[in-house]
Amino acid sequence: MLRSKLAGCTHLHFDELNSTNTYLKENADSFNETVIATCNLQTGGKGRRGNTWIANTGMLPLSVLFKDDLSGTDLTIISAVAVCRGIEELTGIKAGIKWTNDIICNEKKVCGILCESVIKCSDGINKQPYIVCGMGVNCNQDEEFFINAQLPNATSLYCINKKSVDKMLLAEKICLQLFSLKETDFAKVLTEYKERCLTLGKMIKFVLNNEEISARAVDLDEKGCLICESEGRTLTINSGLVRVRGTNGEYV
Repeated sequence: MLRSKLAGCTHLHFDELNSTNTYLKENADSFNETVIATCNLQTGGKGRRGNTWIANTGMLPLSVLFKDDLSGTDLTIISAVAVCRGIEELTGIKAGIKWTNDIICNEKKVCGILCESVIKCSDGINKQPYIVCGMGVNCNQDEEFFINAQLPNATSLYCINKKSVDKMLLAEKICLQLFSLKETDFAKVLTEYKERCLTLGKMIKFVLNNEEISARAVDLDEKGCLICESEGRTLTINSGLVRVRGTNGEYV
């Protein structure tokens, strides 16, 4: 492990790690401040609903430990905007968001975000809750990687512009944006999130009470929940896996 500074915070960098999120969750009590963790190779990362990642050094695993009073939902939205800004600043590649936590470039996924809230209990007393925000950015994988991994709806920044990405420089830019947006009025962040949200206006499918429903995504409420219209009904979705219809009719 290498300890340094990144975006003004303590930065822990590992050559190989099971999961940057898991490391920060398990060691959170050792830190009194915001901490950033990255690694060259993450072997046991996960996304929402327990989806696993395929280990590859082309990906940037980036997790940030926040030990203050935050909402996991708010932080997911803030992080999505931060990743988009960081990618655009470093590469010039336009980035959008698939509600709630996927970053899309050239109509394919380049990043997933997983924010995990943890409350520890000691001697029957709940300690201050904290949140670990994890981001996995596809930076330098080649096209063969996604073919072999059978991930037709994913890509990397390298595949898009054929230029290698400095992963630590990207991590710094994302974190600087993250810290700035975290101190910004959430309503303003949500406005930018809406502008970047590729889900709005699209036909989507989601599961509600074990029923798959087709609907049109029309807006986000003040908490970032997705407002949809289906057969004369207005539905609000606050969680769950949403498949968005792409330009060729597929759901990505």
